[in-house]
Amino acid sequence: MAISLCASEPIIKVQQTAQIRSNSNRRLDAMTTQRIQGIDHVGVVVQDLAASVDWYAEKLGFRVLHPFAFPGAVAAFVGREGLRLELLQVEGAAPPAPERFDRRTNLRLGGINHLAIGVANMAAMIADLEAKGVEIVSPPVEVPGSGGELYAFIRDGEGMLIELYQRAG
Repeated sequence: MAISLCASEPIIKVQQTAQIRSNSNRRLDAMTTQRIQGIDHVGVVVQDLAASVDWYAEKLGFRVLHPFAFPGAVAAFVGREGLRLELLQVEGAAPPAPERFDRRTNLRLGGINHLAIGVANMAAMIADLEAKGVEIVSPPVEVPGSGGELYAFIRDGEGMLIELYQRAG
């Protein structure tokens, strides 16, 4: 499968997309007895748990679901409207690589590169976050070919990129 990094070319060509769908459907048919209920939570290693809990509470309206600890770490689940984050402050954990803080270089690193939070009204969310002093990394942009879906990027209190995503309709 050829994947292009050129902005003018599609990432996956149409005939390859059809093959991917075919293979994917076959795998789903074979797994009908195994039910996935969605993503339960996303774990985020932070340098300062208290400051991160405060940021998510003050800026995004999350609440602490339950704090806990295990050897070498303190942590807390925070959440809002079905979205749960596990914030972990781990002894000796390195901060993210500098490339993680830039939207362009972040995409060139392996692994999960951002968290996306769905929003109902992008304009209202951006206005609210700006009023709270949140850094808007990129303003709302329409997703090409999406029929009106929008995305924007912000940074949390430790500089992690968070995508805000508004679906069309």
